[in-house]
Amino acid sequence: MCEKLEKGPLHQLSIHKGTVLHVASYYEKKNVVLKLLDQIGNNNRINGLTLVSDVGNTVLHDAAASDQMVEAARKMLCLAPELLVHRNYNDETALFRAVRFGKIQMFDFLEGEIQGRKVQMEEDEWKRIYRREDGTTVLHIAVLFEHFGQRSLSLHLN
Repeated sequence: MCEKLEKGPLHQLSIHKGTVLHVASYYEKKNVVLKLLDQIGNNNRINGLTLVSDVGNTVLHDAAASDQMVEAARKMLCLAPELLVHRNYNDETALFRAVRFGKIQMFDFLEGEIQGRKVQMEEDEWKRIYRREDGTTVLHIAVLFEHFGQRSLSLHLN
C-alpha cells in the first residue's frame, strides 16, 4: 500500500495538507491505518507521524474522533509517544477531540496513556493536556457539547 509514492503513507493527499494516513484516520479506516503504520515503522519514517494538517491536527487528533480507532491510536503512540501532548492550532490535544466528539472508549484509552506517562512529564506539561491556554478544559468541552458520560474528567483538572 502506497509503495509507489515517494513518501508512502506520509504523502500529502489533500488540499488541507492531510497525508494518506491522516485521511484514513479521519475516515475511520482502522485496518488501512494499521497497515500504513506498519509501513511507516518498517521504513523508519516515524518522525513523519507528527506531520500536521492545515488546522494543526496530527493523525492522533483525527483518530481521536472515533472509538473504532483505539487500536490504531495505541500503535501511533507506540511509534510516536509525543503525539499525546501535541496541540493543534485550536490549542487542543487529541484528548480534547475525543471529548468533543463524545468518544468514551477513546477518552478512556488516552486518559490511561496520560496517567501511565504522567511520571515522565513535567507537571505543567501534564496539566496542559487538559487545559488550553485560554483556560478552557476538557471538562468545559464535555459540558459544552453535552457529553456528560466522561466520568473521570473532573478528577484530573485540579
